[in-house]
Amino acid sequence: MFLAGISRLHGASFDAIFERRFEDVALRLMQGETLRLRDRMGSAVSVRCIANRASFALAMRMAPRAAPESPRGLPAADEDRNLFRDVVIEDEALVRTLRRLPEAARQGTPVFIRGETGTGKEIVARLAHAASARGGPFVAVDARMLPPGDAEAAFFGRPSEAGSGLLAQAAKGTLFVDEVTRLPLSVQAALARVLDVGEYRHPGDGSLRKGAPFLVTTSTETLAAALQDGRLLPGLRFRIEGFAVDLPPLRDRSDFDALARRFSHSARAGLGIEPEALARLRLHDWPGNLHELRLVIAQAAASAAGSAITAAEVDPLLPEVATKAEDACGQCAGVPWKESQCRTIRDAVGRLGGVAQAARSLGMSRTTVYKHLTAAAPGLAH
Repeated sequence: MFLAGISRLHGASFDAIFERRFEDVALRLMQGETLRLRDRMGSAVSVRCIANRASFALAMRMAPRAAPESPRGLPAADEDRNLFRDVVIEDEALVRTLRRLPEAARQGTPVFIRGETGTGKEIVARLAHAASARGGPFVAVDARMLPPGDAEAAFFGRPSEAGSGLLAQAAKGTLFVDEVTRLPLSVQAALARVLDVGEYRHPGDGSLRKGAPFLVTTSTETLAAALQDGRLLPGLRFRIEGFAVDLPPLRDRSDFDALARRFSHSARAGLGIEPEALARLRLHDWPGNLHELRLVIAQAAASAAGSAITAAEVDPLLPEVATKAEDACGQCAGVPWKESQCRTIRDAVGRLGGVAQAARSLGMSRTTVYKHLTAAAPGLAH
């Protein structure tokens, strides 16, 4: 069924076609509602969100109007499409935080993202860039990759060329600094001045240059720790931490199963994961977080003969998981897949501190969780 007159509106914005605002519709869809939308020509359509891997990207107006050249040499649109293909955000705590990100980005508030390696910091940075609605490019730099002594040249550019350097390139867009605490103090001081007054002084010739990029920074450590060690200027810390996002490690995310299923589908269209395989995966600590999970599932998918990844394909890739959790309860002992599921449940109860929390995290009823606790460890059921 097509909306009346829709062909004549091809390329128009959502708000120009429908009577309701896009942000309101996206938020209610992400909350699980089914909506009846009426367009401005009288047609109506029912809408429901059946998979939210890109719902936040849509809600934040992910795609910039322009597609400037990326500093990595790829068109930004292609880079974003690849980066967002596996986005799944269903963890409740993370959802609550990211719902406030678009407004902060639109106001130009500096965003600081803390999280372990592989937790998706650049994805959040690009969401913030898209939400900021700035017309300039997304300019990314990893402070760890700058050769000693070259950081100033990279940020400020050559004295003879006013448009060179990362600060100049990102002046009308977003400057994304990964591992900001690794920057030399001289560069940190320049960033602080840029955030204060929208200008900086070039260290080469002393000239004053304008530049006010939207700044997004990250770190795998807390800023307080870097400040205490003298690796972070106090004045910069309180300027870049305008809106803070704390990304949970994969092992603590409640949407682990949804992420695993999305990665399996990306590895091979239509490929699923059997419950026993998911149970094995949940037992792992995932020090590499999303990057590691994507790699393990890609490897398992390569050897999967059927329509779903099985425990047999997962086990060789994660040999340590068999001894991580406590023993299974008496009712499950002796049956490998039941033992694995039981260990997952018991581990979740101990790690999350209770039956209700474990049930929510695993998507099970409390009754099911209790069954796996009473036989071998009644103390955990309280």
